[in-house]
Amino acid sequence: MPPLFRHFLFLLLLLGSLPACKNTVQAPTFLTMEHVKFGGLTTAGAIVKADAVFNNPNGVGVDLTKTDLDILVNGKHAAHVDQSYQIKVPAKSDFRVPLEIKLSPSQVMGDGWSFLKGNKIKVRYKGHVTVRALRMDFKVPVDTEQEMDMSMFNQ
Repeated sequence: MPPLFRHFLFLLLLLGSLPACKNTVQAPTFLTMEHVKFGGLTTAGAIVKADAVFNNPNGVGVDLTKTDLDILVNGKHAAHVDQSYQIKVPAKSDFRVPLEIKLSPSQVMGDGWSFLKGNKIKVRYKGHVTVRALRMDFKVPVDTEQEMDMSMFNQ
């Protein structure tokens, strides 16, 4: 077989395998928020702590490196979460990401009082988390809404 033909065949095989490489790592899937807890009051507002639950569908582990989420309560912007991490996530497993959400005083005074009286609120999480797999960063979109009441706290 002539060398030029071998190089052409190798290049053809290489280019043919590239589309398969694109689908080898899938973005983790956002599932829900759990373990929502009141973290305290400060002059800047209230602190709420929670775990965001994701599923890693990949056959390889990933590293969670960042969260960048807007929190909307009853359709109004309440907080922005921008945190960095170094969390190792095993292959084909669910994993939790600890979040600390700082709510503004106006949000606490508005929907916060209604919530404390036992009314339900709708909380929407919108943004992304960044994971690293096979030395590549992936921004995983998060856009989910959850109805909450006082029973969710301290679970």
